Amino acid sequence: MFLTNFVFAFLIQQPTELPEHIFRQIDPGRDVVRVDGKNLALLNPIHVAGNVQAIEWSGHNQLHAIEIELGDKVSQTTLHLFNPVTPKDTPIKLKPNETLQQISGIGVGRCYFSTRLSGTDGKESYQFSFVRGAKITQLFSGPVFAGFAEFGGELLLQQQYGGPILWLRDGTVVKEFRFEDERRRAVTSDESGLLMLIFESSPETGRGVRSYSFDPKSGEFSKAERPYGAPQRLLSLSASSMPIQIPGIKESSRAALLMGDQKSEFPQALIAADCLQAMGSPDKKSIAYITQGHAFVRPVMEITDEQLEDLLEKKEAQRLMSQVKQVGTGWAIYGSDNDDILPGSGEKTNEMIMPYLKNEKLLQGFAYTYGGGDSSKVADPAKTVLGYVQGKYGRAVVYLDTHARWESFKKKP
Repeated sequence: MFLTNFVFAFLIQQPTELPEHIFRQIDPGRDVVRVDGKNLALLNPIHVAGNVQAIEWSGHNQLHAIEIELGDKVSQTTLHLFNPVTPKDTPIKLKPNETLQQISGIGVGRCYFSTRLSGTDGKESYQFSFVRGAKITQLFSGPVFAGFAEFGGELLLQQQYGGPILWLRDGTVVKEFRFEDERRRAVTSDESGLLMLIFESSPETGRGVRSYSFDPKSGEFSKAERPYGAPQRLLSLSASSMPIQIPGIKESSRAALLMGDQKSEFPQALIAADCLQAMGSPDKKSIAYITQGHAFVRPVMEITDEQLEDLLEKKEAQRLMSQVKQVGTGWAIYGSDNDDILPGSGEKTNEMIMPYLKNEKLLQGFAYTYGGGDSSKVADPAKTVLGYVQGKYGRAVVYLDTHARWESFKKKP
């Protein structure tokens, strides 16, 4: 079982000019979504690991990826601690046939986790460990493990039902608590961030439940009666997620989408196709996902309206420049078949050029402006306009020598 406790915040404002390597990554038609009036752009994915069964973010924006390699008799589990900012991956190999049960991150390169080890004799044992960097410190090992809960680096550990409750900080026991009058059921945290120790005094499941909340500042418990018939385990109510949707496309493929304002020009962005799982980081700067058994992270950055306009113009320029170059090449072939004689702009040029293009869409919006005559006698073909296509942000102009140039409508400084 993995802990989930996401607290999201908007990204800080990015500089006006995007670095060129970032600028080239973003396709507004696929990678940009508008969320609550802000433009979020998905950058290129970063590969974390293969054979991944599950992923989970910690509260400190570190990704936990669980890699399991299955063999005939032995399985190998590796815990990846991935930092998307660096990006740096710290793989931690567990013992053969040892599986993760619960994990919680308390900082970059620091986390607690419990594991279950299946022995060759069929017996199972449980271990609880603390990781700092790549070093693992085993805190306890035994036949039973009840559970633990963590908030803000403070942790309560319950080794076994009926045993003591340990308060730990950075892998060290700060204090030990004993409650002899109740049967221990669970330890977890609630929406306020306090650690909760839950008891059930009645033999009937879900009846007679009471709890103690633990305040790490004072190091004390405060008793609180729960309503009759309360659940055995408290769940965090503060969990939330980025607006991610994974709709089915076909039976063998699902796409993960980052959802935004549905009435905007950019209501959604494609995270990945054929996606098993996707979730956003607590700081809303990364999205982790699993596809084809591999874990990836896509960084997310906020871009200004001006930066988005630059991206949209770039995309329009690429499309229209490609269009006019093809039309220009068509007219060059037409000229070679007609003694270099090209028609004037007043003639039925679309009908004349169509056999050389064989694609009517290439002529959509194209304005033929050449005056006509023998093109071989033009003094400077590179400066003689053949025609253009005008868009929202500028126009693509093609010249008699078939080269093209983009003319932006933006005012130059």
